[in-house]
Amino acid sequence: MVSNDPDYIDTLRRETAAGNPVARTLLVNHWLAADDHDAIAQLLRDIDAGGDPLSAQFLTAELCCFHGWTGPARWQSLLAACCEAGHAEAQFVAAIYRDWQAMSGNPEATDKPEAPGFGQWQAPDWRPIVEDQGLRVEQADDFAPERLLHFICANLGRLLQTSAVIDPDSGKPVQHPVRINRAAQWLPEHLGWTGKLLETRLAQAAGYTSTCGEVLSLLHYRVGEHYKAHYDCLPGDQAHSEAGLAQGGQRILTVLLTLGDDNFEGGETWFPRLDRGASPPPGALLRFNNLDEHGEPLRASLHEGKPVTSGEKWLLSKWVRQHATPYGNEIQLRPA
Repeated sequence: MVSNDPDYIDTLRRETAAGNPVARTLLVNHWLAADDHDAIAQLLRDIDAGGDPLSAQFLTAELCCFHGWTGPARWQSLLAACCEAGHAEAQFVAAIYRDWQAMSGNPEATDKPEAPGFGQWQAPDWRPIVEDQGLRVEQADDFAPERLLHFICANLGRLLQTSAVIDPDSGKPVQHPVRINRAAQWLPEHLGWTGKLLETRLAQAAGYTSTCGEVLSLLHYRVGEHYKAHYDCLPGDQAHSEAGLAQGGQRILTVLLTLGDDNFEGGETWFPRLDRGASPPPGALLRFNNLDEHGEPLRASLHEGKPVTSGEKWLLSKWVRQHATPYGNEIQLRPA
């Protein structure tokens, strides 16, 4: 979460003035959390006056779409103007919207961002995979378009590092043979329009409030790599401690998005207490509850990522907490 330290904010201001896009994003996140619309408006004027009106217009469109900003026009019209002016990111974003419209079978779908109905989308239906001992595992096919899946792998894939697990005593991440794969987090400063769109639609599809989500994590498994049986929910004393509550409390839901191409074998998400599992195709979602009806950790939610036997497995994971998380509060998304 962005620090409120005045020296840090001053550093972000200087870096933003020098053209650092990461600093600018962090600064905007800080102002959104502080509800400082005057500061954001001044930043937009500065970008425009600095000779980059197209970037100012694209940022305005993003703020209107996801943060309730009141701009000179609807976000769809602002996005369309950016596309017509040759803004590469705007054109990619518009293509993602068109892909999603086509997948949802919307008869009113249009490829013109400024036209009525642009951006409309219908969440996919869920079907039960496992229902036993209080555990409900469900799958929703055809959630995300192929263009988006490849974007996530290509952009987050550059940040992959050897995975770690949380040590129950120290609460810090450590490397452990229970988990052999690589991972990367989609941090707020790199989320951008595409990431925000995914966050809002993932929350809508899986039925949770976006502010309760943890940061998105990319998981990558090569042949032989795995994640042995574990729980996503936290030990009760850790979840209900002061530090745990500050992070949003207990993890109640796990949502997984399969990425990449359908060229790997093995790697099932397996529930050993039930001897059942699932292996959704690329673009599909899997979700399951981590707590029982009394809010206690669910024994049946014990699960593992089986070893990959051929190809590569790419997965995007989202943990959902009982309450708002620092990440959810920082990105300040509204339904789009």
